Order: sequence, then structure tokens, then C-alpha cells
Amino acid sequence: MSSSSRLRVRKALVAAAALVVVAALAVAFWMWRDDGGAESPRAMADSYVSALNHGDQDELRKLYHPDSRDRADSEVKTFLRRYGSKSIKLGDVQVIQDFGPDEAKVQITGTGEGIRLSETLYMGRRDGSWYLAAPPN
Repeated sequence: MSSSSRLRVRKALVAAAALVVVAALAVAFWMWRDDGGAESPRAMADSYVSALNHGDQDELRKLYHPDSRDRADSEVKTFLRRYGSKSIKLGDVQVIQDFGPDEAKVQITGTGEGIRLSETLYMGRRDGSWYLAAPPN
């Protein structure tokens, strides 16, 4: 095999390896992207309280669907002002699905540092995950 043939084969192998790496990265990004939400209404209640306990505005925002996170900013700030960083222990969680399998109302209670948590979270399932309902415009 001539040196020019070996060079062409080497270039083809490097190009093929680069394509495999790019394809693997694309698949990994698609599989592990973090669009937020939760796997169930109960998991949403747990994530909501966890985000409050950490005083984490970004984590709380991720519980809303990406299309409605901007509308939720005011509500997120209100929740954090009221309940943020209070070491809340979740008490009762009631999941009510009166309007079908893709909508839920979750009533939660809990206690924290000098507060009692009592909230009703409205949520819907979209794209396979549960998201908090953002307030209307």
C-alpha cells in the first residue's frame, strides 16, 4: 500500500471516529437534557419543597414548563419570600385528579422554622413530565 493510500485511509478513519463522537454527544444531550418538571404529582410536591428549602429560584423555576417560566417569575419570588430557606418538612400531600390523567391539584401541608405551609399546587403533564401551572398573563 502506498503512503498516499495509507494517508487517505487514516483520514477516513479519523473522520468516521469524529462522526461517532458527535453522534454519541447528540444522543447523550437528548437523553439527559434537563427540562425540569417532575415524574409525578407527588414528586412535584417533593421537588417544590426541596427548592423552597434551598431558597433556589432557578430550581423552583424549573418546575414550570420551559414555555411558561418567564410568566412564573413573580410567583416564584412570592413563594421564596414566604417559604424560602425555612427547613420545611412536608406533611400531608393530597393528589386530586378530577379533570383527567394529565391534570392534578395537589394540596400540601408542612411545617418549618416559624411557619406552616399550606398550598395548593396546580399542575399538568406535558411532554411526559409534570409541570406547575404558571399564572395567566
